[in-house]
Amino acid sequence: MRVMDPKPITADVVKASNLTDPAPLWSATSAYLAGTTVRQADTHHRYKALKDSPVGTKPSEACTGLTPTWSDLGVDNTWACFDDSIDTRSTGANGVIDQTLDSSRCDSLALFGLADASSVDVEMRDGTGAVVFTSTTSLANFEVSNWYEYFFGDFTYRRDLVLDMPIYGQSSLHLVIHGVGDDDPSCGSIRICQATEIGNTIFDSELGFVDWSTDDEDKWGKADLEQGPSAKKADIDVQIDTADLDNVIRLFESVRGRLAVYDCNNTTTAGGRIFERGIILGRVRSLKVPIQGPVVSTISVEIRGVP
Repeated sequence: MRVMDPKPITADVVKASNLTDPAPLWSATSAYLAGTTVRQADTHHRYKALKDSPVGTKPSEACTGLTPTWSDLGVDNTWACFDDSIDTRSTGANGVIDQTLDSSRCDSLALFGLADASSVDVEMRDGTGAVVFTSTTSLANFEVSNWYEYFFGDFTYRRDLVLDMPIYGQSSLHLVIHGVGDDDPSCGSIRICQATEIGNTIFDSELGFVDWSTDDEDKWGKADLEQGPSAKKADIDVQIDTADLDNVIRLFESVRGRLAVYDCNNTTTAGGRIFERGIILGRVRSLKVPIQGPVVSTISVEIRGVP
């Protein structure tokens, strides 16, 4: 298992991007009529004018009160892949999502909520501009369990992905997500991380999901079903070296109160299967660390993902 600490994404980290949004940028020197939609550069959100807005009325500061001037419509397309939700997706253009990010001191890349995406290209350059790493990863899921699925099953693509890469003090990462056919790909979350392996996930660990769908019944038993969002969850046991106990607890403490990437797969196990369900963007709900012996101990971790 690995705990992957994401690098905070700021405007300085995003060196280049092909992501755009149809809403124009808000200007402090312009007045806006009711019904106008704009986006604000510093918040990366869209706003809709509820009434005529005079010059200098900043949307993010006029969304509250008894008579707000603006309504917050949420994160815009240029930044949806960098917020704290997977369900808010950025959609590319011309068949690709093309990003160049400052990847200094990062050794892994995590992508979540991919849709209409067929493959991922990565190119890393060091501080001198020399190419030090390249990779191409197909997202096609060719796993079938019988001949019926082979001939008649739906063709599927991976939604979540973790990639390893070399770490440099100064580096940049060029990421290209290709769409399926002529479709523009979408991505719910892009995280560049520094990963720490803490031990091996052992059998009897549980992977699943939390479901916010509603299931209401009237007095006649008629069900009113409405599909809601869902998120991954995991209850896992990890075998660690007892000598590393303090470091492991310190690592989990360092990412409390914010999102991190948890890769519950055992990447060092030869021939080990990588479960997509075991790659989670979320937070730790509970951590139990019994000291079971002088050599190895088994810790219990409850992880809750975000929708």
